[in-house]
Formats: sequence, structure tokens, C-alpha cells
Amino acid sequence: WDAQDERAARESFEALEAEAKELGRTRTKQALADKSTALNQLRSRLTTTEQAVVFCKERVKEFTVQLQAAEKAASQVQTAQAALARRAATRETEIAKVVSDMEAVEDEVFEPFCKALGLRNIREYEERELKAMREWEEKLSSLSDHIDKLRAQLDYEEGRDFEEPLKKAIERVKALKAEIKIGEERLASLQEKEEGLKESMEEAEAALATAKSAYEEKQKQVRALTKNRISLAAARTEVSSKITHEESALERIRARVHEILQKARVDEVELPTLEGANEDEDEDEDGSEIGSEEGSASKGKRGSRGSSSLSSSGEDVSTHPSQSQATKIKKDKKELFQIDFSSLPKKEKAAKAREDQEAARKRYHDRIAELQGEVERMQPNMRALEKYEEMGRRVKEAGEEYEAAKKAAQEANARYSSLRQERHEKFMDCFGHVSDALTVIYKDLTKSSKHPLGGQAYLSLDDSDEPYLGGVAYNAMPPMKRFRDMEQLSGGEKTVAALALLFAIHSYRPAPFFVLDEVDAALDNVNVRKVCHYIKQRSGEFQCLVISLKDIFYENANALVGVCRDKASNGSRTLTLDLDQFDLPPEDEGEGEDGMQGGYENEPVMEN
Repeated sequence: WDAQDERAARESFEALEAEAKELGRTRTKQALADKSTALNQLRSRLTTTEQAVVFCKERVKEFTVQLQAAEKAASQVQTAQAALARRAATRETEIAKVVSDMEAVEDEVFEPFCKALGLRNIREYEERELKAMREWEEKLSSLSDHIDKLRAQLDYEEGRDFEEPLKKAIERVKALKAEIKIGEERLASLQEKEEGLKESMEEAEAALATAKSAYEEKQKQVRALTKNRISLAAARTEVSSKITHEESALERIRARVHEILQKARVDEVELPTLEGANEDEDEDEDGSEIGSEEGSASKGKRGSRGSSSLSSSGEDVSTHPSQSQATKIKKDKKELFQIDFSSLPKKEKAAKAREDQEAARKRYHDRIAELQGEVERMQPNMRALEKYEEMGRRVKEAGEEYEAAKKAAQEANARYSSLRQERHEKFMDCFGHVSDALTVIYKDLTKSSKHPLGGQAYLSLDDSDEPYLGGVAYNAMPPMKRFRDMEQLSGGEKTVAALALLFAIHSYRPAPFFVLDEVDAALDNVNVRKVCHYIKQRSGEFQCLVISLKDIFYENANALVGVCRDKASNGSRTLTLDLDQFDLPPEDEGEGEDGMQGGYENEPVMEN
């Protein structure tokens, strides 16, 4: 800490103290307690900083004294070194002078000898003769050593016994011949085995080709079934549209029947009914036909009753009417089945063409108009027309309300179908992604050197038509284990399966960070390392916060966050440690590992 850091800490402390005084008038007691805790922490940090500054100043004084003593000793050493250098130069000069005087005396003494041999000085003779003498001594020593070696070898050869080694060599040759024979026999046996293995391999290749052809045949069948399923789905859609069209037509017919019967009730028209008609027959025979058939031979039977304009299909196709509409439909059916159509002329009952029906309708309307004219010529009730108009208006309003309700119901039904289809598509999109990701992630978390393929995990739907209304079954099979329910797996296996499902769901709509709270409680070190490895691989996609007690998570983390008790403030305190500053140098990066982030109360929190 230098003066600038200390000044910044004091300014921060004063700002927080002023802010605490200002907040004291407006904030709650909890906010004041938080600020008080922060203030106490800053005070403790300031005290620690001041102590560190005092300690640093004392160390600076000590180092200053030591530096001055070292500089003084260095100056003394330099002075002594200079004196010694001067003395050494003087001595070297004196030695050179003595050597020169000695050489001059030698040249004067050996001058006649050197002139006789044609040498410049005696030192050249000494160097040449001494060199020749050394070479001669070296050659003599080498020859002596060589002679000694030859003598020793001669003595050794003279004392050797050649018969025993010869016998051993003969026996060794016999043994080698026996081994060669055994080897040839083994080679023949191995060749026979090789032939058998080749035949087995050819058979296996033939079986493999057969299996491949069978597999391709099955694939063709699967494609054919898939194509058939698609065509059936299209046919089903077409049938559904036809059913909807028929339902709409049936609904229009029901509305027309209701309108006719309602008008008859309003006009107080007494329709001819069958004798002995059972009032409960409409509940048992909803699918009977009312159409353009022959009149009834017996008035007590219903099968032959006909109408030129009304018919019902062989099946009672429901258009999902409301309770009140269903009541009206039953009432209309009941009245319709009690009407006696036997008084109609055969020509009108047998009329099927639209023109014939319109002509018959026109005749009846003309007859009604003629009868109304006759009634008007009589003395009718003058209020009956007013009542009729009122009833007609009410019937019209009821019809309009019915049509509006019918249209709203159809729109709601169409919107419901659209929303249901959209819901199904979104659910299946999510389910398909999670199912595919789960298979890959569970294999990554369970594979090892002994089991390179890993385990298997898959999801299945309880209801394939409406999957969002049913459940989803999750099954996991660890490596080298048979299928069993999830309840029968061990704690570690359940944890690995749960983590795989969690990571797979997270991969569909990934969040920016991920929190794991002691997920490694039931895992051993091998599985914990696998989880660490997977999180490291995904560290580029999201930030992972891990609360853990395992050292393996700590050593792979990028940062650690610990929570402990602060006795000074009687509260909690956090400690952080950035592990990136301890990363290995670039040449050793291959041996290091990336990390994660996690934490726990009184434990480190690791960050990736």
C-alpha cells in the first residue's frame, strides 16, 4: 500500500460514512445494519492498511541502513582492489625484466653451440629436441604395451582346452536342430489354424453380408411403413375435413328443422302425428333415416317415415352442442319423429330433385297464402297479427343469436385446433431436442477407457397424441448394466442421470449462467472428474457456479469465493481468490486444465 492507495481508501471510507449518515434518516434498520457492516469492514481494512504502512516504513528504514553499510563496504573493497592491481602490475613488470635478463645470459653462453647447429637460440633447440624425445618415448611405450598384450594372448591360447568347447558346440547344434524341428511342426500347426481362421472369417463375412442385406431390407420396410403412415395421416386429415363439412351440413339441417317447427308452433299449426307414438323412441334410435322414402304402411312403425327435404346420417356425428342446444335438438327430434307424413301425396314424398321440392314448396306457400286470405276475409282477431309479428321478431332475434353463437363456436373451435397443433409442435420440438441431447450427454458423462461407448439414456411419452397432458418416462442404463427402474439405481448413478437430463434441458434454451448446489455429494472422484470435464467443455457457452466440498472442483476453477464469519462485525465475510494468475506458462498449458466457479458457506465458490 502506498500513499495514493491509503488516500483512496480514506476517501472511500469518508464517502461511505457520509452516505451512511444520509441513509440513516431515510432507510430502514436493515439497510443501516448493512451499511454499518460495510463501514466496519472498511475500518478493519483501514486499520490493516495503516499497520501495513507502518511495517513497510520500518522495513524501508532497515533496508536504507543496510544499503548504506553495503555501499561503504563496496567503496573499501574497490580501494583495496585498486591497490592490489597496482602492485600486481609492478610485479609483472619486474618478472618480465628478470626473464629477459635470463634469456640474454642463455643466448650469450650457448651462442657458439647455436651457430654450429644453425639455430637462433637455445630455446628453439630445447623445444625441438624435447618434442622429438616425447614422441619417441610415446612410441616406445605403445610398442611395449602391444608386446605385453601379444605375450599374454599367446600364453592364454597355449593353455586353452579346445575339446570341451567343441563338444558343447556340437551339443548346442543338436539342440538347435531339435528346436528347429519343433518350430517347423508348430509352424505347420499354426498354418493349419490360419487356414481354419480364414475359413471362419470368410463365413463371418458371408454372415455379415447376409445381415447387411437383411438390415437394408428392414430399412426399406421401415421407409415403406413411414411412407404409409404419412399417407394414412393425410387420409385421416382428409376424412377429418369431410367429417367437419358433414357436421356443418347436419347443423344447417338441424337449424332448418328447428326453424320450421318453431314457425309451426308460433303459427299454432297442428301437425299430424302418429297414433301410439312412443315418446322415448328418440333416445334409442338417433340414427334412423328421415328422407325421401315411401310412406308408412303401418302408422305404428317408424322405419318407413319419410320427408323430401330432411334426412340424418347413419351415425350421429356430434358437433359438440351446448346443453341447451342439445335439449332443443332432442325436443325437435321428438316432435319430428311423431309427425305423420302418410297424408302427403306419393309424388311429393318421392320427389328428390331440387326443382320438384321447390315446386311442392311453392304450391304449399300458395295454399297458405290463399287460406290466410280467407282468414282475413273472416273476422279474425286483430291482435293476433300484432302478436304474430312480435313472436316473429323474437324468433328472428333468436335465430340471429343462434347464428352468431354458432359462428363464434366455429371460430373458437378453429382457434382451439390451431393452438392445440401449435402447442403439440412446440412440445415435440423441445422433446426431440432434449431427447437427442440427453443421449449424447449421458454417454459423455459415463464413458471411460474401459467403457468407451458409455451408457444409454432415453425419454418416452405416455401419451403420443397429446403428450403435454401425460407424463414423460426417463430411463437410464449405466455401462455394463441391464435395464432397471430409476428407483433401483444407486445414488451416484441417479445423480449422473439427473445431471445429464438437467444439462440436456438447459441446452434447449440455455441461460447465461448455471448454479449447481452440491451435486457431487453422492459421486466418487472418477464421476466428479467427468462432470468437471463436461463443464469445462461447455464453459464457452455459459458461466457455471458450483457449490461443492470436493477438491477436484477447486483445482479446476477459475476463481474461488469463500464465505466465513467476521468476528469484528459479527456478520458474514467473503473471501475471493483469482486462480488465473497462477496459470501455467504457455509451454506448459497442455498440462493444465480450465476451471469452473462454485461456492458454499464456509466453502469456496468456484467460477468458470
